[in-house]
Amino acid sequence: FFFLMIRRPPRSTQSRSSAASDVYKRQDLIATLEKTKNLAKEHVESATKQVEILRTNLMQVSTGIKTLVKSINDTVEKINKVAGDTDLLPKVDLGRLLEVLD
Repeated sequence: FFFLMIRRPPRSTQSRSSAASDVYKRQDLIATLEKTKNLAKEHVESATKQVEILRTNLMQVSTGIKTLVKSINDTVEKINKVAGDTDLLPKVDLGRLLEVLD
């Protein structure tokens, strides 16, 4: 008897339908990666805008604090001048005042 063995092609050689399926899988993967990349880009842009808003707010608060400290210093100087001129009021120790307020 002569046996004819039908050999299957090696795994690296795919049938047409299998190759087409792999193309669709690659296209789906590429599309998913593209969507993921776009979402990541949107999140980075959003986070960057939020950081910029926070930075601006922080600068405004910092400016407000500097103005407040200057005002407190000016007021303390005026109080101490009046207290020194009249000896009716005790002098204000700004360091102690800040400790009390803290």
